[in-house]
Order: sequence, then C-alpha cells, then structure tokens
Amino acid sequence: MSTQEPLLLDGEKEQDMLGLEDDEFSHAEPLHARSSANVDTNGAGEHYSIDLPPDLLFADEATQWDAVPAMNLDKFLRRVYDYYLERGFACILVSRVLNLLTLAFTIWFSGFLLLFVNWTALLNRCNDTHAGEPCELLEDAVLPKASIGIIKVVYLIIFVAYWVWTFVRFILDLPGLLEIRNFCQMKLGISESELQCMRWPEVVDRMVTLQKKSRFCIVKDLTALDIVCRIMRKENYFIGMMNKRVIDLHIPIPGLRRHQLLTQTVEWNIYWCVLNCMFDEHFRIDKSFLNNERALRRRMMISGVLNLFLSPFMLIFMSVYFFLRDAEHFYNQPSAIGARQWSSKARWEIREFNELPHMLSHRLNGSYKSAEKYVKQFPSYIFSMVGKFVAFVVGGFAAVLLFLALVEETLLEAQVYGRHLVWYAAIFGGILAVSRSLIVQEGLVFRPGAIMHDIAYYTHFLPKHWRGKCHTQKVRLEFEEMFQFKIVLFMQEMISIFVVPFMLWYSLPRCAPDIIAFVNDFTVHIDGMGHLCSLSVFDFERHGNSHYGAVFNAGRKMRSAQGKMEKSFLTFRGNYPQWKESAHGAQLVRNLAAYSGLAATSVGSPLDVIRFSRPDLRSGFGARSTDSWGTHIPAHHHETSSVSRAAPVIGHSVPHIPPPPNPADSFEASEADIEVASSQECLQHHYDATVMPQQRQSRSSTSSRGQPRRLHTIRTSIYEDL
Repeated sequence: MSTQEPLLLDGEKEQDMLGLEDDEFSHAEPLHARSSANVDTNGAGEHYSIDLPPDLLFADEATQWDAVPAMNLDKFLRRVYDYYLERGFACILVSRVLNLLTLAFTIWFSGFLLLFVNWTALLNRCNDTHAGEPCELLEDAVLPKASIGIIKVVYLIIFVAYWVWTFVRFILDLPGLLEIRNFCQMKLGISESELQCMRWPEVVDRMVTLQKKSRFCIVKDLTALDIVCRIMRKENYFIGMMNKRVIDLHIPIPGLRRHQLLTQTVEWNIYWCVLNCMFDEHFRIDKSFLNNERALRRRMMISGVLNLFLSPFMLIFMSVYFFLRDAEHFYNQPSAIGARQWSSKARWEIREFNELPHMLSHRLNGSYKSAEKYVKQFPSYIFSMVGKFVAFVVGGFAAVLLFLALVEETLLEAQVYGRHLVWYAAIFGGILAVSRSLIVQEGLVFRPGAIMHDIAYYTHFLPKHWRGKCHTQKVRLEFEEMFQFKIVLFMQEMISIFVVPFMLWYSLPRCAPDIIAFVNDFTVHIDGMGHLCSLSVFDFERHGNSHYGAVFNAGRKMRSAQGKMEKSFLTFRGNYPQWKESAHGAQLVRNLAAYSGLAATSVGSPLDVIRFSRPDLRSGFGARSTDSWGTHIPAHHHETSSVSRAAPVIGHSVPHIPPPPNPADSFEASEADIEVASSQECLQHHYDATVMPQQRQSRSSTSSRGQPRRLHTIRTSIYEDL
C-alpha cells in the first residue's frame, strides 16, 4: 500500500494479480521508496510480495533437513529467541519442571491453609496457652477433615485446571524445543555450552548468514531488523501506543482518576483484548479489527467480567505466592522493604522500538544505582531524626539482649509479657534495620542534575519539563512514580486485581477509537513481512523528525514523541553492528556527525565507522584520562574496535561522552553500550543546534569552544518532548 494511504483503504483493491487463491496468498500494496531498512529505496517502483502459508515457508529445506517445524515464521523466530533467552534446552527443561513444581506446591500449600488449618484455634487457643501446657499444632490447629466452602473449592478447581493446562502445554512444547535445539546446533552451529556466553546479535548474524544459503524464508533475504521486527511485531505496537499516549490507563474511581495504573494484570488484558486480536494468520491486520470498534469494546467488557469473577481467587493465590517467595527474605533483611525498582509503566515508556526484553533489562540494570542515588538526594530530615532516635533506643535493647546471649544463652528462653526474649531480639533487629535506612548519609552532595544525567545515559529518557528542574519537588515525585518501592509495586498488583475490571469497563473502551486510529495510521506493509508498526521499521519519510537529525520532518501527529524512533534507530544500530541501515538512516548518522563537528571515517563505505576524535581515547587499552568534567575514565571504557560501527562521538568542539556512571558498581558497560550512548550524545547536540539556536546564542562564547557548561543544560536537550 502507499505510504500515504490509510490502511482501511487497501482492502478492496487487492486482486488476484498472480492467479492464485486469496486464502493462500496475500498481495502487497505498492510501496513507494522511503527510508526503511526493509523498503526498497532504489526507485524501482511498485512491489508485490507473496505471503506463503506457514507450512511452505521452509519448503526448500524439506529434503535437506527436517528440523524446522511447519509453523509461521514469527513463531519460529520467537522460539529461537526464547531458546536463547533461557540458555538452551537443558536450562529450559529444568526451569519448566521447577516452575511446575513451584506452582503445584503453591496450590497444595494454599489449599492446605484454606481447608485444614483452624485459624481460630491457632490465633486464640495456642496464643492463650498457659506455661507448661504447650500448644500441639497438629492436634489443636489442624483439622482432621477438610473445611469445605464454595470459594475454596472453586479456587482449587481453577488453579488445578491451570496447572494441568500448564503441564499439557509443557508436554506439547517439547517437540518444538527439540526442533529449535536441532536448528541451533545443526544449522547455526551453536552448542548449548556456547549459548551460555553468546550475545543475541551474534545469533542474529548467524541466522542472516544462514538465510543466504539455506533459505528458511523464501520471499526475501532476512536482515537483523526483519528478524527483530517479526519477534516484536505486537510489542512494537504497544511501545508506539505508549509513546503516543493512545491507551488510557487512568483509574476510573473517584479520588483516583488522576492516577495511572499499568500492572502485569493490565498488560495481560491489553494483549488479550487488543494485540492478540490484531493479526490474521498471514501477519496482516485483520480488517474486522479495524472496521469493528464495537467488537473491541465488547472484548474489553467481557474481559472485565472475567477479571471480576477471578479477582478473589487471584488475590488468594498471589498473596500465598508472595508470602512463600519473599517472606523469608524480608525477615532476614528487613531493609529490603525499602528497595526500589522500575515500574511496569516506566519500562514500557523507556523501552525503544525493536528492543528485546533482555536488552531493556540490561539498560535499566545499568541505571539502577544512579536511580537509587537520585532518590536519596531528597531525604526526609524529619524521618531521619526520628530514625536516629528509634535506632538509638532500640539499639540499646538489642545490645542488652546480645549481652545476655553472650553471658548465658539460656537466658533468651526467659519470657517477658508471654514472649521469649528471642522473639524480642528478632523484632528489635527488624526495627533497627528499618530505622537506620531512614537516616541521611553523612557527606551527601546535592547534585540531582548530574545524577539524572547518569540515569539518562542508560534510559535515554528525560522529558522536556524535567530539563533543568531535576532538583524540584515535581520532578522528584514524577521520577519516584517510575522508580517505586517494590512493596508498593506489589500492593499495586494486588489492588489492580479489583481495579482492572473498572478500567476495562470505563477507561479502556473510551480509547478504542484511538487504538484503531493508531493502528490504521502507523501500519505499513513490507514485502515478505506482512503488516508492521511503521515506527519500528524506521520509516523516516513518514515519521522522521528533523530536530533529531532525520532528513524528513513529518507532522507532529505522525512523528514519535521525544524522538523515540530516532533514538531507537541509533540504539538498534549500535546493538547490531552487522546490520546495514537504509540511505535515509545513513544520512541521519551523517547529519549527527556534522553537528558534532566530526568527519565520518570511511571504512569500506561512507556509512562505516566514525571514530573517537580525542587523542586520549585513541591511545589504546590501559590508558587513563579524565573527561571535560574531570571524571576518571576507567581503562576498559577506552576500548574501541578497529571496525566498530560506533555512532559519532563528540569531538573537540564540545565535551565528549563521559564513561558510564559508577564504574565501581557491579554493572559493567559493554562496547555496544558505549556506542549507543555515543550516538545518543550526538543526537543531543544536533537537537541543541537546531531547536534552541536562541538559547545557544545567549550562552558564553567559551561554551562554543568546547569548555564545560552546566551539566543539566548540556546533557538533557536530546530528551525534550517536541
């Protein structure tokens, strides 16, 4: 279809141009030349692709090798990725078996607690037992016969059925896992031991090489972008919807309507109602999805009813599972209650197009230490003073108990108000750990802007209204909404069990027209690929933003917010060094190099390496230097391959990219991380030069000669929301 035509207009013009049955083949619409890794840019005119039935995709290999399953290529590539992610057949087998055992134990244990434990006797009779009359749990608190109730029975039936379904699915998946193992070993030449330490881009490179001699897709030559786009066909739409704020996640309850909620339960329902219903068996958008808004609303309403019915049983199961998983950890490490992590909503907002889950986790893990430091920049001094007092008082009691244990350990068996001293020691230890976590660290340096730069180094996320305001209360609260306490995230998951039905009845149905409009406006057909989110194929002609270096400048409605597509392109380019970008993508790279004051170094082609321009970065391994802010650069951050495709790094005219923050931490940035961050740095300076010329003119003349400027002014402009 033409890039300018809406998706709804292409259905009636499909004709049997090749004389083939419509249920076997789909005819691609004409694609004009545009900047996409998968779109022909040679001006050859219209193209027509053939989407073969899944069982014919591997037909030419049938006589050579029977290990490729007769499945659709999306599913096949997804299985290869899962096989890589779970580190081979042996690890998958052990993991699935242990998951089944974990689920079975959770169901059995929760059933035992519901059916056979006399909670009244346990909490009253045993608690009131006089000295010398110990409580016999098996006699007093365990019932000889099960206490049957309708809710208990339905709960067990639902989750036993779920366990049986999981077990059957595991058995049915075994042949497919064996086939993927054979594919990796026989065709890709990757043993399970090699898979343990191999990077995903290397696996993709081997599949691309295999495609050239043993075609498992007979329509076109697959590239790294094709493979990842197929694996993330649905996820890319979700990322685009989150970026364009299409999905309404507000809680439709009075008093909570200003709050948004995206938990695992919400994600599951969005997948079930929207993403899993979008495509037909030929990887095309189902026309009934685009033409029937009422059906989408009806699915959401039905899903809301099912969620409401299952909510009490889900609450019981999740409570038991959380207790079994984390109770011992919190008991031994009470301070872990204050641990934080990125929320599900934050992960989807930060995630870039064609970024696989393990790569997103890699980036966010790198930002974790800096995110914790940013939160600690805003301590509550009142809580700190109270924490010091409580720690002093409780520490005194704990010291006495420790002294008694050293003198005579049997003294801990003495009772105070009906409790052994051991019980008090455990309570005091927990209170002491929590109170000490509230105390402000001495020597704290207030530098939220610099720390936010460290976070953005990995997340590539810093909205416009945060720029230069990282020290304010508003930015702090918004950041803490993204980087929340684990206990708060768990409570949100529990609350969402009862809130999701209302979201599916009110909030999400209201955005059904916007969802369909987004799919219609941001879908493109690619030869041999089917329908894809046009943002994910880096279509700069339709969605480019010249403020971020693109050749074209699309309208505000059609371009991604905060330059996400351009950032995603640079990240993908850094993660997959062997992938050859389109002409428009190469021009974007050259534009960034020009605005960074660098010249592209040609190594075989004009699109190849752009080297570090600073002499201290070319001095070889083991060198030590400091950046423009006096930050020490560890030796391993100077490594650059002679054939690296690193995107442009800032040269003499402006400060170069600093090393990843916290080099002493457990996270160590790879060469790909440094390449990605380098390209993002160039994107930032391009934005500075094109969008804020007046502000740049008002700066001192020394700034343009590469002298240090205010950190938050330099480092954040790339992430502005246009």
